[in-house]
Amino acid sequence: MKYYVRHKLYLCQACSQKTMIKVYHNPEFLNYSSSKSSIDMNQLIHVATLDVSSLEDAYIATQNTDEPWQPETFARSTSVGDVMEKDQQFYVVDNCGFEPLKEVRNV
Repeated sequence: MKYYVRHKLYLCQACSQKTMIKVYHNPEFLNYSSSKSSIDMNQLIHVATLDVSSLEDAYIATQNTDEPWQPETFARSTSVGDVMEKDQQFYVVDNCGFEPLKEVRNV
């Protein structure tokens, strides 16, 4: 069972197990095309490591709604083209949901 209070997400402990998810913002997110097969990891900025249940919960937790999600740095909201890491697998935020990255490129 999920409860939404303002922009914070509270989960019933019996509902799901939590895992650590890393959130990376892509400075080139406005140029992202869902047809890309790889993203240069050297361009990404690690903005958060969250103890949440899913990629969706990490996305919700990193949105600026009625107050900044990270007030000390005023980070922007996570958007299409940004990247999340869960269980050593990378996912790109797509137009609808999350797509696993087929290839991670470190240049």
